[in-house]
Amino acid sequence: MSRTRSRTRELIRTWHGDHTRLLLLLADQLTTADQEVAAEAAAVLESCHRIAAPAREALAAHIDAQRAAHGPHIWAAPDALLRRSHQEAVRALARLGDVRRVSSRDHRVVLVRSLIQIIEACRWGLAR
Repeated sequence: MSRTRSRTRELIRTWHGDHTRLLLLLADQLTTADQEVAAEAAAVLESCHRIAAPAREALAAHIDAQRAAHGPHIWAAPDALLRRSHQEAVRALARLGDVRRVSSRDHRVVLVRSLIQIIEACRWGLAR
């Protein structure tokens, strides 16, 4: 599955044009019953940063549906794929500056993870 994610991410990164249709097709995968597919779709959208803007509403709906189905502590769900799907969607929305569906606990976790990524990038000389 990560191979598909890598290919999708590479296509989005190198495609010089309107990404909207591709991103919306990817966002449609958030509603699948297959949690592995939903988690991979959320991960790709999270990695797209601002380009993922067309998927904003789908990400928000995904987060709402997960919280409705699994409760407010979904961030720490015992099911790793369910938890990953939720966390990636929250991070994708946070990267878009959309905090409507991001709880205060989610904010803290997103901030800490972002700081860790920045520190790692600086350590390896990847920061821009």
